[in-house]
Amino acid sequence: VSFGCGICCLSNTISTLTGEAIPPDIMFEATKEHTSYAPSGGQGAVSWDQMRAMCDYYGLRAELKGKPSEYETFKADVAGSDTTVVVICQDNDKRLWWYTRGHYVNIWDYDDESGTVFVTDPSNLYNRQRVKLIDVYNALKIANPAQYMSVLR
Repeated sequence: VSFGCGICCLSNTISTLTGEAIPPDIMFEATKEHTSYAPSGGQGAVSWDQMRAMCDYYGLRAELKGKPSEYETFKADVAGSDTTVVVICQDNDKRLWWYTRGHYVNIWDYDDESGTVFVTDPSNLYNRQRVKLIDVYNALKIANPAQYMSVLR
């Protein structure tokens, strides 16, 4: 079975915030069971609505949001969330994610002093590194129906 960055981010979100270890392969099967997720041939991107539904299933509060016109609004959302799942791409900013047309990553632990967040990135390129939040904001994929999902316990 092949699963992508969305399932990995969902697994990371649920496991970290609930304390219940749910590896990506189990999350893949649970998402198929509890949502309309039906990947073709074992592959397929999970949608925002399916990720939100799985957060609800595991008792987390998740809110889908579009890219705000002001960076300060995004910063406040990220700072007020336990984690934020974002979809980023190369279209608006090539500094970090120049290699992708669409990729989910988790961002955590906003630090106001440095303006950075801790990234958990299924691709491993920026996994477990701090990056400037403004670079994440600039790279949000605006062609998607939502650009990020704020998640709270």
